[in-house]
Amino acid sequence: MISNLEEIYCIIDNLTSLIDKESKKTKIGRRKKLSRSELLTIAIIKQTVGIETNKQLYFLIKKYMKSEFSNLPSYQQFCAGLESNFWHLGIINSAISEFNKQKMNDFFVVDSTAMPLCSLAYRGRSSIGKGIASSGKNMNGWYYGFKLHVIINQNMDIVSFKFTTASIADIVALDEKMVRGITGKLVGDKGYLGIEKKKELRMKNIDLITRARKNMRKLPVEPKTVKVLSRRQIVESTFGMLKDRFCLISKKARSLKSFFAQAMSALLAYNLQDRSNILRLSAIS
Repeated sequence: MISNLEEIYCIIDNLTSLIDKESKKTKIGRRKKLSRSELLTIAIIKQTVGIETNKQLYFLIKKYMKSEFSNLPSYQQFCAGLESNFWHLGIINSAISEFNKQKMNDFFVVDSTAMPLCSLAYRGRSSIGKGIASSGKNMNGWYYGFKLHVIINQNMDIVSFKFTTASIADIVALDEKMVRGITGKLVGDKGYLGIEKKKELRMKNIDLITRARKNMRKLPVEPKTVKVLSRRQIVESTFGMLKDRFCLISKKARSLKSFFAQAMSALLAYNLQDRSNILRLSAIS
């Protein structure tokens, strides 16, 4: 099903052990049938294979992966276990992002993508997100939900990420915490235009590069800057993979915790997969 499943499990198990050790997690109470490492691995399987619902995932594992996960709990406990992955997923994804910042980075790209719970017309009927989610607009129109903001490097590695409500402007989300540990050229779309933001980032040794709007005066641009701007579209490939291949958005989530647990699982599955072929295609185009 996944060629390097054992390798992924070993990585997850080592990281989980470190997290539990640092958090001084106690082992009081009844032992779970599935360990945290197994639950995280199952979550990665779900996102990598592209399974939409937990029920489909449960019966797939029960039928085809008995040898790998022989001690499977009831369906209700299985779903609760996947939801409880959220805290570990957040720490592991943040750790991977910090590791990616230490690589040799030529430039960075920042952008956001919509994470709708439903269309704006049905927001009153939405059973999750009440009092937390908000209304936003993208190229497809108005929606009700959240946003995912990411910063990637030239190799499409995620170096920073953040979830916000849909009404938060991209330039507002680009705060000190989002750019911590990043220096050099940061490429964004026209949603990041702002003199004050550019000055603020320049003080942190970050050169924010964006295209000018049609009604703005055109200034001379260095050839290197033009080349960097032309690579901005790689972030669209990142979002395309997260949504189409790794099912970033849960369309059948029954709780907000489940919605974001799947989103974090998609980020982890993306972080652990090989993108060398995608990068070669991007370089050709």
